[in-house]
Amino acid sequence: MVTSVGAYDCSSLCGFILYDEHNNIIGLVTYEIREKECEIISLDSLQENSGFGTALMKAVEEKAKSVGCTKVTLITTNDNVKALRFYQRRGYHLAYLFPNAVQEARKQKPSIPLVGYDEIPIRDELLLMKKL
Repeated sequence: MVTSVGAYDCSSLCGFILYDEHNNIIGLVTYEIREKECEIISLDSLQENSGFGTALMKAVEEKAKSVGCTKVTLITTNDNVKALRFYQRRGYHLAYLFPNAVQEARKQKPSIPLVGYDEIPIRDELLLMKKL
């Protein structure tokens, strides 16, 4: 996972995994805790509108609270309107806009596309935050 502020090896991060009744992975979230802040690095649910993403988010929030974090943050891109809706409906708010930040991320990962969801140019990163 690459953002303008760094690259992450998600396989080395803490996280939670959801399995179905056949032991297949159906959801995964990774996060990193730094002092009193928890940052969600990735969230993937293979079945949208199933509650799996919400359950994974709640698991991270509970873990963050249990170790004394006061907020949870995450970064997404300007084209990811579905994610912006998902996070805001779960109490996250837009905290910062990083204009043209994806240019920096492309220096580390040139394969990041120029155009994303709904043909929206991918340019900016948005930091969302939820106080615990």
